[in-house]
Amino acid sequence: MLLPWPPRIRISGWSELQLDAAGLICAHIDYWHCSKLDVLKQHLLIGAEKS
Repeated sequence: MLLPWPPRIRISGWSELQLDAAGLICAHIDYWHCSKLDVLKQHLLIGAEKS
């Protein structure tokens, strides 16, 4: 997917969207191919680079 901005972090995985009776998104669940700690580390490294 091409984005008009560079992503701050990169996580491989997929998203699951659930629709309500009206066809509107009522839930969004992300599944990652890495641990929550790995995601947190990416955020912390970005914060350290800005300091």
